[in-house]
Amino acid sequence: SDPFVQLTLEPRHEFPELAARETQKHKKDLHPLFDETFEFLVPAEPCRKAGACLLLTVLDYDTLGADDLEGEAFLPLREVPGLSGSEEPGEVPQTRLPLTYPAPNGDPILQLLEGRKGDREAQVFVRLRRHRTKQASQHALRPAP
Repeated sequence: SDPFVQLTLEPRHEFPELAARETQKHKKDLHPLFDETFEFLVPAEPCRKAGACLLLTVLDYDTLGADDLEGEAFLPLREVPGLSGSEEPGEVPQTRLPLTYPAPNGDPILQLLEGRKGDREAQVFVRLRRHRTKQASQHALRPAP
């Protein structure tokens, strides 16, 4: 297993100019520690909006073919220390997040969003989620629910 994490600020329409970041790949490591620092230079206001989050996508690097999806975690940006401006800068505490896995049988919320044909942002989001679901279904070793 050669895991790495892709970091993306969501929703994309709030952070359109920001490219996803990636951690280093951990070669042949089943229990990696991703002790890396990333900076996203963005105004605080979109980060304070409801739904703004950091999407952490754990992938297994494949030299040939697509990387395998291992799981995802979402960190609401409102929970990031220092964002409100009242906290003193300093050591950021470690945060543990549960990994989730896209449901293979579909999500009723995605079906609802898919019906919003005139909403470009909804369609982009649905395509991304469908891609993640496809990645999950192609991955042979699925984590227990």
